Amino acid sequence: YRYGIFGYSVGANYALNSKNAVFARVSQGGSASADRILFSGYNYTNNDDPALDAVKVNKVNQVEAGYKLRGAGYFLNTTLFYAGTKEANYEATTQRKTENKYQSLGVELDGYYRITKGFDIKAGLTYTHAEIKNALDPTIVGNTPRRTPKLMYSVNPNFSVEKLNVGFYLIGATKAYTQDSNKLIMPGYAIVNPYISYQLMKNLSVSVNANNIFNTIAVTEAEEGSIAGGNGIVRARTLPGSSYSASVKFDF
Repeated sequence: YRYGIFGYSVGANYALNSKNAVFARVSQGGSASADRILFSGYNYTNNDDPALDAVKVNKVNQVEAGYKLRGAGYFLNTTLFYAGTKEANYEATTQRKTENKYQSLGVELDGYYRITKGFDIKAGLTYTHAEIKNALDPTIVGNTPRRTPKLMYSVNPNFSVEKLNVGFYLIGATKAYTQDSNKLIMPGYAIVNPYISYQLMKNLSVSVNANNIFNTIAVTEAEEGSIAGGNGIVRARTLPGSSYSASVKFDF
């Protein structure tokens, strides 16, 4: 197959003074549906098939505007965003064809603050209000797109003193629906990834890291849209469970 897709991204940043700035960006892009609609019943041998022309390219339009604050030992970025997406797909597992249009509005915050010489914290928060605006299945119009939480967040406190560095990453999300029907909910989760390192010599350091140290069950997607009417089994995927690593680093 061969597709031609026109995309662009235009942005501007304006410094109000040494600490404050505003910015804006408008973007458009796309991707070829390709094999995702190969078995969806469209006539690939007829180039004049209007149904195929309407779904062979997935498109997204994005607008964002925001504010940046900078200072000695801190920064804060605030971004308001809009995204309009048109997507066609075919799921081999469910034998289902989809042609949906989505709209997302939200705000993203990320920042850093140095509390003391040896202690600082980074954090991020994204709020998204997403809605299905059009679909082949009229019953899902107005619903929240599957696997889309309202809030996603991260926190990274870090403590350093002389040769020791210790901290953790906390990453989480609120509840989300497994499918566009909005009947089955995946619970929210928060996982903790701690780390510690020590500089033994000028060119030699050791570190220990843990991933999901509390072995939290963090479900991120599932195939079934409900439990009723089935065999009571939901096929789901989670983030990896607990794992640990240790390393020695030698610089030369």
